[in-house]
Amino acid sequence: MLKETTAMHPALFQPSKPLLLILAAMLASTFPTATLAAPPQLVGATQKGAGVFVQTCSACHGMEALHYSDLARLAPSLAPQVEAMAKARHQNMDGSITSPYPDGAAARAANWGDAPPDLSNIAATIKGGWYYIQAMLTDYRPAPRGVSMVPGNFYNPIAMTHHRHFHMKAPFAGLSPAEANQKAADVTAFLRWSANPHRTTAHVVAWWGLGWCALMAALIGGMLACLPRRKPPAKT
Repeated sequence: MLKETTAMHPALFQPSKPLLLILAAMLASTFPTATLAAPPQLVGATQKGAGVFVQTCSACHGMEALHYSDLARLAPSLAPQVEAMAKARHQNMDGSITSPYPDGAAARAANWGDAPPDLSNIAATIKGGWYYIQAMLTDYRPAPRGVSMVPGNFYNPIAMTHHRHFHMKAPFAGLSPAEANQKAADVTAFLRWSANPHRTTAHVVAWWGLGWCALMAALIGGMLACLPRRKPPAKT
């Protein structure tokens, strides 16, 4: 006759302290905090570069892939200037950062036949990328002997490798070389960000997802390890 299986000890069903910690961490990760949903809190060069764009570059260029509210969230201190810029271009804060010119013909007429390009993705699409942009912004110099420049053209050897005639005037004229270099570096950092403005948020979400999966795997493994194992009935 077979003996009855021995009742399992209640302690076998009590979860261990590590298992409780894993469960608590998993529950906490299931409800992400508001910081994950908020725009990335960027500081330093990117914010300063946004200021350079608003105060200097926006006089000729637009960034239609971005909205005025994107600039205000990136650099809150610029919000009043951004709102004024949006109002001047007959836009609200949710509108795209359009060109300051009403159409392409007006842009060409105001810039010696060369319409200023949209800067939304220029760091990712222009030949030479961000390095070219930063070098071009600081490489203005007097034309050498034997080189005559017509009105509206400016001597910039780096820029001339991409344009037959370079019409953009030096954006940081009057500043010391160190100040001009810093502003060029800042606005280049901003243009790199604008080419993929949600990259930081995407990275945060991806890492959160990986962490959540790891916690789930650890929880399941811990639960399986704590499950009691029945002993086979003893033979009579």
